[in-house]
Amino acid sequence: MTRKLKLLTMSIITLFSLVTIPASSVEVEVIQEDLVEPQADIIDWLFETRNGVLYKRKYNFTKDRWEGPWIRV
Repeated sequence: MTRKLKLLTMSIITLFSLVTIPASSVEVEVIQEDLVEPQADIIDWLFETRNGVLYKRKYNFTKDRWEGPWIRV
């Protein structure tokens, strides 16, 4: 009985190991970079030291302009 069970188990394992998915059946979606547009501006803090005092100010890299006054940190 155990020999038949072992034989059946080995047969099932061998059968499933032979079943593969052909590469031609795999579909890959290609995303075109032309369709992607940024929706928000890229804004980050820039830091500067004046006379030993640290200041920060927001800069809009998308529009190449400052977004506010210098703030002492």
